Amino acid sequence: MFKKLLSNLPYSPGLIDEVAFYAKRLRRETIVRRTGFILIILTVFIQMFALISPPQASLAQSNNDLINGGVRSAEDATNNCRSSSSDYADILANFNIDCADLANAKDVKLDSKDFHGELYTTGRLAYGKVGETPLNIKAKTYWLRKLSDYDNGSTKHDALLVTNKDGQKFYIVKDCGGGLTFVGIPPTPKAKCEWSASLLSTDPKCSEPCPIASKKNLAKTSSECYEACPVKGKSNIKSNNVACFEPCPYKNKEAYAKNSSSCFESCIYNSSLTASSSDCKPCKSSQTREDKTSCLRLGKTVKNDTSKLNNANGSTAKPNDVLTYSLSVTNDGDSTIKNFVVQENISDILDYSDISQTSGGIINKNVIIWPAEDIGGGKTLVKNFSVKIKNTLPATPVSSSDPNHYDLKMTNTYGASVTVKLPPSIIKNIEITTRILPNTGVKGSLAICFVLLVLAGYFFARSRLILSELAIIKADHHDGGESY
Repeated sequence: MFKKLLSNLPYSPGLIDEVAFYAKRLRRETIVRRTGFILIILTVFIQMFALISPPQASLAQSNNDLINGGVRSAEDATNNCRSSSSDYADILANFNIDCADLANAKDVKLDSKDFHGELYTTGRLAYGKVGETPLNIKAKTYWLRKLSDYDNGSTKHDALLVTNKDGQKFYIVKDCGGGLTFVGIPPTPKAKCEWSASLLSTDPKCSEPCPIASKKNLAKTSSECYEACPVKGKSNIKSNNVACFEPCPYKNKEAYAKNSSSCFESCIYNSSLTASSSDCKPCKSSQTREDKTSCLRLGKTVKNDTSKLNNANGSTAKPNDVLTYSLSVTNDGDSTIKNFVVQENISDILDYSDISQTSGGIINKNVIIWPAEDIGGGKTLVKNFSVKIKNTLPATPVSSSDPNHYDLKMTNTYGASVTVKLPPSIIKNIEITTRILPNTGVKGSLAICFVLLVLAGYFFARSRLILSELAIIKADHHDGGESY
């Protein structure tokens, strides 16, 4: 358009008005381009600050962490291993890993999709996730779940590669609370010989010693390992010899001979069975004769007292609502279980609520504990506690080491998992939105800004040049010149 006006101006001097109109529109466009140019320069400066001082990921502590807040380096993990106040060393020792192995760990990048997604990491809390597996170490229960459950906007994780004395490789994920991570369900540690700590259970030399005090040096299976008949005058024959007769030692069976088929120790749960019978156990689900805890069936429910909702699982509670949780323990066996302690970690609940009543329970480090009680066969023990949703819900961001922490859900597992949702605030909505937006990275954003800066600068300079040319043309026209 500009070139067309200039070429026709010598033949149509009246076009000077159109030149003036064009110059006026071009000045407005120059103002817009100048504003855009300045804004892009400011954006570039902001991106440069982000590149110089990048944001740090939130590492809010979680009760699920093996190490509070996770670890930063192999040295950090080693110091926690050597700490006398931590059980981290016990967890590692279960897989033949010692603190010296941590010191030699290597930094690696781990993707939760590696190994076909079969990466499992360790935590302290149960969340009822698919494939969640308990891990018992020194009378404590930890929980294994897939590393992908810890993904928080990215499948990439910084980790330490650790090799134990047996050459087995493990990972320690830094931003997952220092969780020990395995490929697949973790290998079972090689069992030690029950009777000799220096031998493995598979060693041929590992055998039960002869129970006879004078024959401890013999194996129990040795033909010379036998107890002499205790009957006077028969010490030269085995005690199980039919000739070795003595009264049955069991209560109410003294009238039978010790080697009689009627002389046996009765099962304390069923007198028609022998004590050695595989069916002699507290209940069908018991694994051994002493396994009474397998007869216990745990359950949990939650109701919203404020909205009078008897089953509040999966519902959304409001600030100041009162929730009552009920923990039940049912003894499906016939035998009384003595001194059972009902206790539950309620840290996820206390993120957004305060205890209002405990029904005799005591709170200790986010764990509610009731006094020990006996549970008779076929009986159910029920404990209740109530919480009140906080008036102002915390806007604490989701922890990068535990995405289930401060996630606007109060999830708790005691046999069954129950979840109560909470309404999001404006701040939490922004947090959720920013988590799902694509992350181009600081360097990518800076490169885009530089390209936009060059384009804006070009068009701004071009506008100024055309305006200058128009001013010269108008001045020359008014002076009567025809140089154009």
